Amino acid sequence: MTLQDETRAVRLSSFGWMAQRLVADLDRQMAVELEELGLTMAKFPLIMMVSELGPVTQADIARRFSRPAYSISRSLDDLVKDGLLERRPHPTSRRAHEIVATPKGQALAPKLHDIVRRVNARVLSPLSPEEQQQITLLMEKLVPNEDRY
Repeated sequence: MTLQDETRAVRLSSFGWMAQRLVADLDRQMAVELEELGLTMAKFPLIMMVSELGPVTQADIARRFSRPAYSISRSLDDLVKDGLLERRPHPTSRRAHEIVATPKGQALAPKLHDIVRRVNARVLSPLSPEEQQQITLLMEKLVPNEDRY
């Protein structure tokens, strides 16, 4: 076996390479559907997190995504400007703000849920219902609880 053949075999059997390809496909499909709602892949997880967790600080959002707080500020600013999220004074800190979904942002959440369900269904469609359930259970084992925010 040549080095080229072995390298190809390693890549094609690599869980990491397959996971990257799957994530790239998911991201492409999500981006197309989100664009119809005027959202991007950078904004989508922010509005989902705020919709799920309720009032949360920018620092907490960043911590849960393992990113510096400044790295999400532009997307948060855009979501505030679009009327989907709102910054409110924090009840116990003069420095922090609570980020909350506006009524418009809350009304958008069911559409986002539908997009996630559609994209997941398309990506998982080659699998039987039992295999879909099995891969979901296996992924839950691989993704640590603290990374599920």
